[in-house]
Amino acid sequence: MSLPGRCLALLAALALLLGPVSALYKPGGVVEMLEPRNFKKYIKESKGVWLVEFYAPWCGHCQNLVPEYEKAARALLGVVNVGAVDADAHRELAAPYDVRGFPTIKLLYTNKKGEIKSIDYNGGRTAKDMVAWAMGKATSLVQKRLSGGSGSGSGSAGGSGGDGGGSGFYSGTDVVELTPQKYAKAVESSDPWFIEFYAPWCGHCKALKPAWTEAARALKGRVKVGALNCDEHKAACDIAGVQGFPTIKFYGQNKDVPEDYNGARDAPAIIEFAETRAAALVKPPEPTELTSQAVFDETCGGQHPQGERQLCFIAFLPNILDTRADGRYGYIEMLKEVARRHPTRPYALLWAEGAKQPAVEQSLEVGGFGYPALVAYSPKRKAFAIHKGAVDPPGVLEFVDRVSKGFAQVVPLSGRGLGSVADVAPWDGGDGEEVLDEEIPLEELFGDE
Repeated sequence: MSLPGRCLALLAALALLLGPVSALYKPGGVVEMLEPRNFKKYIKESKGVWLVEFYAPWCGHCQNLVPEYEKAARALLGVVNVGAVDADAHRELAAPYDVRGFPTIKLLYTNKKGEIKSIDYNGGRTAKDMVAWAMGKATSLVQKRLSGGSGSGSGSAGGSGGDGGGSGFYSGTDVVELTPQKYAKAVESSDPWFIEFYAPWCGHCKALKPAWTEAARALKGRVKVGALNCDEHKAACDIAGVQGFPTIKFYGQNKDVPEDYNGARDAPAIIEFAETRAAALVKPPEPTELTSQAVFDETCGGQHPQGERQLCFIAFLPNILDTRADGRYGYIEMLKEVARRHPTRPYALLWAEGAKQPAVEQSLEVGGFGYPALVAYSPKRKAFAIHKGAVDPPGVLEFVDRVSKGFAQVVPLSGRGLGSVADVAPWDGGDGEEVLDEEIPLEELFGDE
């Protein structure tokens, strides 16, 4: 017997020794108790969709789940059937569904061939999580049947397909047209989402469309912008608490409590709101010392999957003996301020001691007029812009702003491309040590006279 099997057997034996344990769900309650006598009738013959929990009465996690599971059952009443199987008492019902621990929750349904299919649930243990997931899966099955599919599903934890293309209201734009299934995945993901709940016939929604489309384009790569058609997916919108159109919500770190957007309905206001909220979720990038080609590729994006979206600011700092540690830390702090001012921008921040990366400096045309020097480099465009003002906080921030807005003078790299990065020892954080030439006695230099 496998280790999980032995553990379940031992727990079951312990439960018998401790005496009988009452069922977790009352007969006739909102959660249907499924047993051998009614399992086939309810699941197979009803042709409905069932959210089923396989539990053991002695399981602590199962006991803790009861209030939320019953809450989910009340919310899904008349829409999705909700049942529970005492898998300790009826192991023959659990065995076909590979139940290895408690509680295990699955969506069960019958396909056109009369076969019972299952989809695993691996989401949160709240009623809201379970309801959103069940609604998404049920809607997906209905859409498959409408399109001529069998509605058989994939049987995997995440399911497959069933997303559809929405109503086409935002077709051809950067707005993600959501279905209940996609919406459920969105609110479970770690990405920030800005979602509009709309109806195609709504005049205010039509008026918002150009601004929402522009916001999606501007926020691409930083905040995901979506839209859910409440005409087609009313149940999902009801669960989200939508009471009018358009309703706009920002889903940040705590997606169980999204923030309603009640600001202006123009693109600049929408973009500013999203950027401000997203900035609080993003850890600003740390300035990285340029010590090897690998560091450059990873940080600046030369060989990085997101490299084409990166803009790299590279600072060439004075020799450590000229500034000492305090001076160098001051320059690095300037770069950190750039990161703090632009936390949602896909920028990389690099620095190197002047003259230690001669090939890079030559290709970026810096070094000849002294240090410090600052360059903005675009891996995608193979071009760069040189900061020609003072390398101080106001000057650096102004340069970054000009580059961001496309106002800086851009120079394409020569045909040879960016010079190779030399391998150098990283700075140890100290003041550096001045290496003095060995003194030669005068008598050795001039000889005896």
